[in-house]
Amino acid sequence: MRTTEPDESFFSSRQKKWETTLNIIQKFLNALPGLPVFVKLPRELEWLPSTKEALQLLDKLRVHGNAGIIVANSRKTDIGGFIAQDEEKDLRGGVLCGDPLYDSSLGMIGGLRSACEEREIPIVASGGMVDEQQVLMAIRSGAEAVQLCTAFDYNNKLFYTTLVAGLTSRMKWRGMTDMKTYIGQLRKEGIASVYSIPFGYASSFWSEEFQKNIQKDVRLSSRMDLLIISGNTLYKKWTTVLTERVESRKRSIRALHLNPDSTAFAVVQETWGIAGTAASQAQRERPRAAMEWLKSLFEKGRAALVLELKKDETFGGGEKRDLDALSVEDLVREIQTENHRRQKEGIAQLSCPAWAVAVYDKCPFYSMYIFDDKAHVAMYPFVEPGESASPVYTYPRSSKEYERLLNEFETLWRYSQQTTGTPTVSVDCAMDPAKSQLAEG
Repeated sequence: MRTTEPDESFFSSRQKKWETTLNIIQKFLNALPGLPVFVKLPRELEWLPSTKEALQLLDKLRVHGNAGIIVANSRKTDIGGFIAQDEEKDLRGGVLCGDPLYDSSLGMIGGLRSACEEREIPIVASGGMVDEQQVLMAIRSGAEAVQLCTAFDYNNKLFYTTLVAGLTSRMKWRGMTDMKTYIGQLRKEGIASVYSIPFGYASSFWSEEFQKNIQKDVRLSSRMDLLIISGNTLYKKWTTVLTERVESRKRSIRALHLNPDSTAFAVVQETWGIAGTAASQAQRERPRAAMEWLKSLFEKGRAALVLELKKDETFGGGEKRDLDALSVEDLVREIQTENHRRQKEGIAQLSCPAWAVAVYDKCPFYSMYIFDDKAHVAMYPFVEPGESASPVYTYPRSSKEYERLLNEFETLWRYSQQTTGTPTVSVDCAMDPAKSQLAEG
């Protein structure tokens, strides 16, 4: 349906191609009687809903008895000449995917929904669904399932697990126990119900269920930014997943600790009821020990990364380098330089985690844990140490609160580096700069 021969009438050629397409689909259906099959519509058929041709196609699928449609494919497009990163580019013969297709997908699904429901033909949404809200909007429009592709490019390959956790949280927040009931209710409501979930809630940060979910984020998320008071108890509990994250997966961690020598830390000690020089000093040693442990973990990650780079004969254009002598920060800068070279040459880029610890002096009102698609906030508990009564709120990436927390973290991070002289390290220099405002550090 994408091509037209020179000097050929567009209208007559479309009719012939449509007839040919229906014959091919019929052969496909005949070849697989009784088996579940799907026909994926191309973007060139955006005109199909509410037409006679749509009914022709759907009637063939109904006769088969076990067929569905996928709405819809990528969009072929040609982008003319332009300059990007000091290079002339001319992108022709490619396709658009992801966000630019979202509105078109919903329009096609909505236009086909009634006719498909009458014939008991399921619709699978495809094209533009890259976050929790968009998935729900596609289902609300009439899709029975959602096919994900670009969502994994935007987030990570294991985004599915965090998406399932988010959808499950929404279902429970509405007081429902299964997705079928939730979806049925969703289709009766306005779109506000999709965007009106402000946060998820857990009664305690240290509850088994919440720890299971947040440790999954620690293990899988590309981004991991922490704003914490001490970290000593936290790192002991997360030793296994943090070690796996740094040494095996080589993923970023940026940790902001409350400065144990600050006035703010003294205020925290008072709220904990800590009095006396010895007790106060012992409490100040806890964040220092936590930061030292994290730095030692980063050193292990640096050593593992060096071993990996030594095996890469193309690193640095084949030029021999003494990587063992580099600090964590200097190694990251070496990889950044290498990735810029690889980007220009069209070579796959290297893993480039940001591993850094810094201190802040602002009096904490909460701790925050920011990941790719969500931010967890533990409200600061004014209780005795060890009671672990703090509730936790979870905000999705699409919410304004996630954006606010991210901006607050970045502000504190930059300020901490200006006041302490800690080197600036990017969040993940392997990320596409177009997808991350932090890619340049």
